[in-house]
Amino acid sequence: MSDQITTREEVLQALVRMLKAQAFFPDTIAVDAPEVEDWRPLSGLNVGMSDGISVQDGPVTVTRQGCGRGDIWELQVEAAVAYAVQGLDPTLRRLRGDEAVRMIAAAIDTDPTLGLGVQVYAEVDPAERDDDVPMSGAVAAATRIVPVRVLYTAANAAG
Repeated sequence: MSDQITTREEVLQALVRMLKAQAFFPDTIAVDAPEVEDWRPLSGLNVGMSDGISVQDGPVTVTRQGCGRGDIWELQVEAAVAYAVQGLDPTLRRLRGDEAVRMIAAAIDTDPTLGLGVQVYAEVDPAERDDDVPMSGAVAAATRIVPVRVLYTAANAAG
């Protein structure tokens, strides 16, 4: 078994780095967690609110084999960024969740290569929004699931 990092893992880590570079998002970003695990209290006008974020891996599909360049494969991963914000005010939850979607889309639009070079191209699909998700032992949360489709090349289909 190899300890070599795959392009797919690099893509997920690049998404994490891109989000951490935005002061809007928490510094703790889980990778492939089923839901937000770490909540950060928000300050300022958002007292009593907290937020959390995770990058989720998704299925990989082969879009092209060989590509006329030898043993290079073109793959696509359906990743997602899950952002949630808790608080008593549903309007503030909704507004902050929608701002998160805009910030994620803008960051990826600014650098669709995710800083990994021309072999990677990412784009955002429409977000799934839910403004009143019940949370066990906590106040409701607004959630935003932002699908991120990433095309990339790899040396093999496991890429």
